[in-house]
Amino acid sequence: MNLKEYTRANEFDRWVGLIQAIHSIRMGIGKSVLDIGCGVGEFTPLFLNKFERVVGLDPSGEYLEEARLANNQVEYVQGYGETFNLPEKFDTISMNNLLEHVENPVVLLKNCKRHLRGRLIVQVPNGNSITRRLGVLMGLIDSLDNITDKERNFYGHKRTYTLSSL
Repeated sequence: MNLKEYTRANEFDRWVGLIQAIHSIRMGIGKSVLDIGCGVGEFTPLFLNKFERVVGLDPSGEYLEEARLANNQVEYVQGYGETFNLPEKFDTISMNNLLEHVENPVVLLKNCKRHLRGRLIVQVPNGNSITRRLGVLMGLIDSLDNITDKERNFYGHKRTYTLSSL
């Protein structure tokens, strides 16, 4: 089964994920990177273009199986960002579209700090995006920080972020 089809809402979302990965690679430093929330490893192998050591972390064993089949140069580890414990520190830790999904983002960030010796790169959906603003104008959502049932139940979002709230 190709789980990659279930990890993005649509092709635009997939394109945005690619752009986010490219920006993470550009902003990353050092020789090692940890990609937290790597899913099926759709973008994680791109980090091999810059980093010598690439580790992907995700809680889904099923997703990681698919990731390993697609690329065996990346080390994939099963675990949650809030609780993983690896015996090393990374020069760069990347999290793309993850913080809006976790119960306690502060716990996740503190765990990252324990495993980081360089740069943390965090990207989240824009709570002030044009689509959210249109949703408010059209009456589809009550406010920019409101999470719709679809965002909560289908995408697993728990919150929105703006530049200031991030």
